[in-house]
Amino acid sequence: MKRVAWIGLALVLALAGAAPAAATGEFTSGRWTGAAFFERERFTHCAMLAPYVSRWKLLFSVDRAGEVSLGLFGEKVEMFPGFSASIWMQIDNDPVVIRAFKAVRMQLVVTKFPADADWIKRLRKGKHLKVNVGTRVPNFSLDGIDEALTALLACAAKYRDA
Repeated sequence: MKRVAWIGLALVLALAGAAPAAATGEFTSGRWTGAAFFERERFTHCAMLAPYVSRWKLLFSVDRAGEVSLGLFGEKVEMFPGFSASIWMQIDNDPVVIRAFKAVRMQLVVTKFPADADWIKRLRKGKHLKVNVGTRVPNFSLDGIDEALTALLACAAKYRDA
């Protein structure tokens, strides 16, 4: 399981555009595993991921500026790097939100939110996240997401000035 987590975290590096670097400040929160990443001893981001039984992985990262990235990794993404697509997401029964996701790998798409985004605040209180990815609509349990995002933000705050 740890090996899967580190493979996923390597993919998260694409969320911040950083080259592979040493990870430190590792943390776990429920199903979530995360770490701080540095490039040439300079903090780039903290990232975390959670694998799901559906073989999808939900990824989050917070960069130096506090910007939050959300990534979806799955075999059914099949987008060429650099291409973008509008993907809808729904927290519980809240209104659907449509975001532009950019493919950073064939099976990884990413969107970004400002640090104080209302959607992230709602996500922290949610129970389920549905995401329309082509012909698939993965339904992610958000159990423990508030605590995990708290750990992720604390990680970024701790290393931001490094």
